[in-house]
Amino acid sequence: MKNKKLLPVWLLVIIDIVLIGVTLVVFALFHHVLPQESKPEGKVNPRPTGAVINQSVTASSEERGASRLLVNTVSALSATQDECAEKTAPAPAVNNDIYLGAPSSKGASAYRFKATKLSSGGTEDSEATDEAEEEKDVLGNFSHKFADKFIDSDKPRTTGKANSATRTYVSRNLNVTMTISRIDCTGNTGVWKSTAYVTDFYIRDISQLQSILARDMYGKGYAESVYSIAKRTGAIAAINGDYYGARENGVVIRNGVIYRRHSYPYDICVLYWDGRMETFAEGEWTKEMLEDGVYQAWCFGPSLLDDEGNAITEFDSWKELLYLHPRTAIGYFEPGHYCFVNIDGRSNSSVGITMKELAEFMQSLGCKRAYNLDGGNSSTLNFMGDTLTDGDSRAVPDALIIVDYIQ
Repeated sequence: MKNKKLLPVWLLVIIDIVLIGVTLVVFALFHHVLPQESKPEGKVNPRPTGAVINQSVTASSEERGASRLLVNTVSALSATQDECAEKTAPAPAVNNDIYLGAPSSKGASAYRFKATKLSSGGTEDSEATDEAEEEKDVLGNFSHKFADKFIDSDKPRTTGKANSATRTYVSRNLNVTMTISRIDCTGNTGVWKSTAYVTDFYIRDISQLQSILARDMYGKGYAESVYSIAKRTGAIAAINGDYYGARENGVVIRNGVIYRRHSYPYDICVLYWDGRMETFAEGEWTKEMLEDGVYQAWCFGPSLLDDEGNAITEFDSWKELLYLHPRTAIGYFEPGHYCFVNIDGRSNSSVGITMKELAEFMQSLGCKRAYNLDGGNSSTLNFMGDTLTDGDSRAVPDALIIVDYIQ
C-alpha cells in the first residue's frame, strides 16, 4: 500500500489563511452587518400626571444633582405596555394627511405632513374651549405659554401654513423657522467658511419632538435614511440622532421607552416630559435618575455649554471628534423651545467646524443647553421634504423629528 502524499507546507499555510479569513468574514457578517434585534429593558416612563411644573424656569446649577427628578413614581405599567415595548418603539398616532406641496427635488410635492385631526361631535369653539381647559394642567404642554407663536390657537385646525421661500412652517401646534448662513471656521491653513442650518422651533406639546428608530426596530444593524424616516412619519423637520446602534454601552430612552441604561464614559443628554433638557457627565447620573419624568435620553456628546449657557472649551470626548467635521446638534432655550443645528463639512465649499466653534455657535444662538449628536457622514437635515445638507448622507439607526400632531 502506497503512502499518501502529504501536502506541501506552503499550501497548508494558504488553506489555513483562507479558512481563517472566511471565519472572520462570517463572524463580521452576523455580528456587525446583518440586523440583530436586541431585547430592550422594556420599562416605560409615562408622562407624569398630577404635578405641574413652572415651565418658565429652568434648573439652576445647584439643582443639577440627584435632586433633579421632578415627580415621584407614577402608576405601574400594564403587562400589555411592557410586551409592546420589548419589540418596537411606540408608533405615532395616525392623523389625517395634509398635502402642502412644498417644492423639492426629492418629490416633496407629494410629501405628506400630518396634522391634528378635528374630533367628531360638537362645534369647533366648544371643542377648543374644552381642549384649552384640559391643556392647562398637562405636564409638557406649552399651548398657553407660546399662544402667540401659533396660528388660530383657539380653534382646531387640520392645516399648517408652509412657506418654502422663507423656510417657515406655522400651525396651531408648531412654529418652525429654518435659516441658512455661512460661518467662519478654522482649518490647518487659515480661516474657512462652512454652511450652517439652524431649525428653530416652538412646539405646543412635548410629544411633538420625537425620536424614531430605523424601521421602528431596536437593535444592531437597523438603518434607514433620515429622508425615509421623515417621509413615513410626516415630519416637518428631521435630523440624525446619536447612532446608538454602534455601541452596546450608554443610554437609550426613546419617547418614554427605556431600551438601555448602561454606563457611558462621556456626557449624556436627557429631555424630560416637562420640556427641560439637561446634560450629565459620567458619574453625575444613576439608573434610578433616568426613570421618573424622563422622555428622551441620548448619548454621543459632548455637552457644549456650561450651566450658565457659556461655551465649553475643554470637552469630555475622544480627541478625533474635536477637529473639523460635519456636525449635528440639538439646542435648548426653554421648555417648548428648541433648535436643531447642522453644519456641512468635508467639501471645498464647507469644511465643517471644530467642537469648540460648535459650542461658540450654540452660545451665539442663545441656547441654555446644547449637545453634540453624531456627525460626519451621518449629519443630515430634512426640512419639509427636502434634504438640505450636502454630501451622501448614510442611513442611520435613529432620527429626531418634529411633527404637527400631538400624541
